[in-house]
Amino acid sequence: MDNTTYEFFIRRAWQCDRFEKGANTDTWDSLLYKKNNFDNSIGTPTESINKSDYDKKLAEIKQNIDNAYNNLLYKATRKNNNEDLVDTLLDLKIRAYNSENPADLYQTLKDSFESLNNHNL
Repeated sequence: MDNTTYEFFIRRAWQCDRFEKGANTDTWDSLLYKKNNFDNSIGTPTESINKSDYDKKLAEIKQNIDNAYNNLLYKATRKNNNEDLVDTLLDLKIRAYNSENPADLYQTLKDSFESLNNHNL
């Protein structure tokens, strides 16, 4: 999974620089690191600590992504007034919210770029 996909999605949604609005490749790398720690600690005394760390980081990233989708939806309704784009963004937002692991979240972000490109957003 490419860590720049997360950062570029946030930056594109907000038209911001790196380190703003959660746009940082290190944030995604941290999620993958915490996921790996959790996966490798299953059945050990540190499992609950690692799961808690992973769950917190996943929730943080999902919140950043949710905020970005909200901003994109605002732009789509205000500037484009395109119902198809709004429906697509809502579907992608729900997919991101319901993602339970970084791989699913990553795929949702990749799919988002196609819609954003198609609608010049």
